Amino acid sequence: MKTATGRAFALAAGMVLCAVAEGVVPTAVEGAGQWLNGVIPLPKEVSLARQVTLPASGVTLTLRGGADELERNALRKLQTLFLDKAGVENAAAGAFEILLGVCDAGGRVGDVAVPDAARLQTLPNREQAYLIRPVGTDRLVLTGLDARGVFYAALTLRQLLETRFKGGRVSVPLAVITDWPDLAERGEWGGSSTRDIEWMAERKMNLVEFHTPHDVASNGTVTTGMDSALLRRGRLNAVKMVPIISHLNFRGSSGAYAAFPGLRGKGEKAIWRESKGPQEVENAVLSATLCAPCASNPKLYEILSGWMRGYAGHGGVRDISCWLGELSLHCECAECAKSNQFALETRAFVKAWRLAVKEYPDLRIRILLTQGSYTSNDKVLAEIPPGVDVSYYDGGRTYDSSPNPMIYPLLEEYAAKGRWLGVYPQLTPSWRIVSPWSCPQFVKFRMTEFVDKKLACVVGYVVPDNRLFDFNVTAAAEWGWNARGRSERQFAVAWATRQGFRQPETVADWVMRLGPVAWDLYGARLVERHLFRPAGIGAMLSKRAKPAFGKGLLAAFPDEARLRANREACVDALRLANQTGSPAMVAETRAILGYYDMLTEICGIGDVLSAKSAIGLPERRALQDGMNRLVLAGTLNTEALRDWERAVNAGAGGSRFDDCVEATVGTVQAVADALKPYGVCDPARLFLPGTIGAWKSADFQEKAAILKEYDVTGNVVAPGTYAVTFQYTSGWNGLQISRVALVASPKGKPSERVELCADAHEGKTAHLSTGNIYRLRVGQVDTGSTYRVVVKMRGVRPQDQQAGKTGCGGTVLMQREREPDWQARVMDVKPLPDTRGH
Repeated sequence: MKTATGRAFALAAGMVLCAVAEGVVPTAVEGAGQWLNGVIPLPKEVSLARQVTLPASGVTLTLRGGADELERNALRKLQTLFLDKAGVENAAAGAFEILLGVCDAGGRVGDVAVPDAARLQTLPNREQAYLIRPVGTDRLVLTGLDARGVFYAALTLRQLLETRFKGGRVSVPLAVITDWPDLAERGEWGGSSTRDIEWMAERKMNLVEFHTPHDVASNGTVTTGMDSALLRRGRLNAVKMVPIISHLNFRGSSGAYAAFPGLRGKGEKAIWRESKGPQEVENAVLSATLCAPCASNPKLYEILSGWMRGYAGHGGVRDISCWLGELSLHCECAECAKSNQFALETRAFVKAWRLAVKEYPDLRIRILLTQGSYTSNDKVLAEIPPGVDVSYYDGGRTYDSSPNPMIYPLLEEYAAKGRWLGVYPQLTPSWRIVSPWSCPQFVKFRMTEFVDKKLACVVGYVVPDNRLFDFNVTAAAEWGWNARGRSERQFAVAWATRQGFRQPETVADWVMRLGPVAWDLYGARLVERHLFRPAGIGAMLSKRAKPAFGKGLLAAFPDEARLRANREACVDALRLANQTGSPAMVAETRAILGYYDMLTEICGIGDVLSAKSAIGLPERRALQDGMNRLVLAGTLNTEALRDWERAVNAGAGGSRFDDCVEATVGTVQAVADALKPYGVCDPARLFLPGTIGAWKSADFQEKAAILKEYDVTGNVVAPGTYAVTFQYTSGWNGLQISRVALVASPKGKPSERVELCADAHEGKTAHLSTGNIYRLRVGQVDTGSTYRVVVKMRGVRPQDQQAGKTGCGGTVLMQREREPDWQARVMDVKPLPDTRGH
């Protein structure tokens, strides 16, 4: 099989297939398309016409003399494949040779001339380009102008060969491949990216931008920290490791303002202020550090240059990401008032870079635009000289999964002039919440835009772990390398093939059916914007209004027909998911279907409330039925979310995944509260977790280890097992729990308490939580008693918290675990008897 762009290479392939070596007889490749389904990304130009099949022990893997460490790792990729699949070490003089190495100026690897080697000089991003060419019928050459190209050639051949070992023999394609990436840099920052360097490299992703210490000591000394092992992992896998100088408005946490008070921005508009809500203590601390710098102060240039030189002093660091302030703060001193704050911050970075390149001439920096700089980005770009790059980030505009283009005209024109431009898109439903989404339509749309608008770099943001979003991240790797190769469906088949599914076509059917309808939800930020803040839904129903199609909660749906059609697509996708045999796909589909059922019921409840001026018994019954169905939908949604996380990577979702589950629970509760005046009962307490309380830093003011109590009388509604979950939500510091007990006392007699049950084990909740669920068994419920949960917990006293590492907050949830007949019990709930109109 030949790709459209690869037909011209068939002749070249035939020309090099000349003499037949003894014992190595080429045969025609059968099912070339199936071979290529095992390769991600798809090479640009490829012809698979013939192959040789021989004992795996008869294949010699040869590396050119003088190869560097990356070329040596390319060889190891193939050596480990032969060892794993056939149990053979490298043959000293086999019948067939695979030769790897950078070619010289004459297009030779050692003494072997490589056909078409001159073409490498003409390809885009040529340092990553590679050729795979047969030379005769007993040799296959993998080469490039740079070791990076050789590494990528080895990855491609490895994928081609992975399923071609059988009975100690291997089939090697006499492949003619010419390949190069569309985008020069393809990678991530944050999340699990530093852990996943090798995982990303397997997908030909080649960039990780990462946080690492950069501080100012109390005596004014500039310090940096660097993990040399991290840098080496990058070098061995062709991944550029780019350290970050974080947002300049955060420099108070680095010690810079303490050491040099003059750097702190002047005036009220330089300081972030927030003193409302339960986080008042934490925010008061943040106000001391969240402050715009006085960007015209020469001391800032010196500090930034010191950090740059500190990073550049580590081998392999030749690019640094420099983040402008993230908030709309600006210094009001006389000098700063003459210019734009973000232009001044850019100027400070550029001046620091000019100082640093005196010592490190090949050092480059990239300026990160932000939501703070958005209205001033034209002024920022005017400050950018040659040698300095730009990346586009905006918390509201690039962390966006809508079907709208991301690169707006100012930046599009900048890139069209040949200037280096990168972008920071999210590859998931939301940066704020974690929920399942496999959507090739979305990823191809994004990556194709970036390639078409001539961007150089994509730095994806995946919260909180790549393993949860393998499909979308791998899709970004696919189309970041080859935007015009595969269709969405073709990629889905290839991904499913590599994942080992028995029915890749069914997986493709599933993702093509579910992806777009999930995109409607996530593109409109349903969970992040509406369910995560359900007060708006409750207020709408309390006003007896209903959602309007095309707006707000229903922004993605022009009419009811679209909403119903999307729900039916979910039902069909669930049928396909069941056929795949994948618990993760089934759970993902059920979660999306749950969101659609919740929307449907909220719309129905709004219809009933808005239809008549008086709410009589028929309307209250209809409202109760709608409430029951909403509880059922919400319960199934939260169950599906939990099942998905367990199936994909248990525990990887972290606190933002817990927040996503809580968004569903909170939405159901908001609707129940809005309907309570009409005598509508809330069955959610029987089946959904409810918030019973919280903790915050102030709780630990006097001592770190405390006993904290929560009234749960309204939550203990029937016999059964109750799960108490501690969920971290904010701050630097987590919480430790060692014992949870349920106590009862007669109403009005709190001192006559009796402990009914307890669960004692060590648990903690933070960014990642372990053992944070405690189970309490209730034998019977006495309506004449009050119930309290007593918790033995340990936090961090505010006075013991480090500067810039403050805060300790979270919520406590309680849920009654369900019986087998719970769905029927939900639907059997009736409204309270009430003949009054409302």
